[in-house]
Amino acid sequence: MSPANSSDNARNFFGQAVRFLAAADVLAAGGFWDRATSQLYFAVVQAARAALVTEGIEARTHRSLASLVGLHLVRTGKLGKDTSRALGDLQVEREGADYASSYPNDEPRFLELRTRAQAAIDEVRSLLLVAGVRPGEVGD
Repeated sequence: MSPANSSDNARNFFGQAVRFLAAADVLAAGGFWDRATSQLYFAVVQAARAALVTEGIEARTHRSLASLVGLHLVRTGKLGKDTSRALGDLQVEREGADYASSYPNDEPRFLELRTRAQAAIDEVRSLLLVAGVRPGEVGD
């Protein structure tokens, strides 16, 4: 992956993260907590993908994404453990929201997850800026 392609991919993935986050907010406004939670997970997934491509790394599966984030971004200090935990915790929440016959979510729970997702996305935004992805091109 060339540096230019890496920057383009990072911008595209991060833009998707921003859109998934907005979709989560729309769904939450309608009281669709399970669907909103699922969108939060995918927002953080896309942000993590954006961060990884700045390192020239592409994850092929959700499981490998979490492992690669830990290995290449958390262990190196480029992202904090809270971002990695948010990714893992949101994956568990998304699986419950998508597959459980009854998903016990409500507004306070969603808002807590929303706060964690936003923090993870904000941290990735900072990483992208340090990596040279211009501010006007990061999710704007």
